Amino acid sequence: MLTLHRAAMAAFALVLAGCGEAASNSDSKAPAAAAKPAHEKESGIKASDMVIGDPNAPVTIIEYASATCPHCAVVDAEILPEIKKAYIDTGKAKLVFREFWTPPQELSMVGAIVARCAAEKGGRDAYFAVMGNLFRTQETWISQNWKTELEKLSAQAGMDKAAFDACLKRQDIFDMLQAQFKEATDKMNVTGTPAFFVNGEKTASYSKEDISKAIDAALTKSGG
Repeated sequence: MLTLHRAAMAAFALVLAGCGEAASNSDSKAPAAAAKPAHEKESGIKASDMVIGDPNAPVTIIEYASATCPHCAVVDAEILPEIKKAYIDTGKAKLVFREFWTPPQELSMVGAIVARCAAEKGGRDAYFAVMGNLFRTQETWISQNWKTELEKLSAQAGMDKAAFDACLKRQDIFDMLQAQFKEATDKMNVTGTPAFFVNGEKTASYSKEDISKAIDAALTKSGG
């Protein structure tokens, strides 16, 4: 997967160049891991993860998704709301959302970075609001002037132009997301999106039926 990692770093360099700045250290190592909270040790949740639901829920659903993935947009609009209602809102499961790169890589990266910047300002809700908007408006912001369209979306999350421009140059966020991408490809064997794992096991597909089947099996195994 080394070629994928190099391609990702080259794509981020293109984003920075488009903002009037060259990439400063694309080979830098991932930031040192933060101290793990109690629920991270039990469920595998990382300090950098975006989580919906009770962190102590018995079942952990991990979704790898990309802001530029059409199927991810369908899942976000049609499948996850039903999974959330049946399992997450009832305390049976939690959803861990992790970003992944898909073509065009530079746009999937910048979308994720903008969402992460929104989270720093407005927390988890702001993050998922931006990601939801990215999914809903994919055709517009990908096919048109991405910077103008993303600036509009970031403004809805309370970011002014200066904050948006600074966000696009956040090497630290890219490094964290790139480390996540490397782990997904090298350790989880993720090759595309959307990809779902339930308590560490990859689901047969991203259909509501297969995700629900995996959750039900995990609940039975855990006695939930």
